[in-house]
Amino acid sequence: LQAARPIAFIHIPKCGQSFANAVKYLPGLCPNLPPGFVYHSTMQYCPGGFSSEGRYTFTDHSGIGGMYQTVVKGHGVIMLRQPEQRLLSAYYDHQHSWPLW
Repeated sequence: LQAARPIAFIHIPKCGQSFANAVKYLPGLCPNLPPGFVYHSTMQYCPGGFSSEGRYTFTDHSGIGGMYQTVVKGHGVIMLRQPEQRLLSAYYDHQHSWPLW
């Protein structure tokens, strides 16, 4: 796990935010994380654990484009979902991220 730090979490809309929450609890990744912590403001609890280079936050919906070679390669983590399920989830979440992403 130490060799993969900082983790570059690639967040596809409606895919895997709960997975990101699980990753935070990997041993040694976020030593300052309070018990039961969920989602936002993780960077302060995980020094050196996640990369947000070239993005607004480490969980935003940015693509990796030109950052692959310098930031993501060897550090990328992604959770994918069946496309039809993503569409249904977004629809029922008030058209989440539509038409932005």
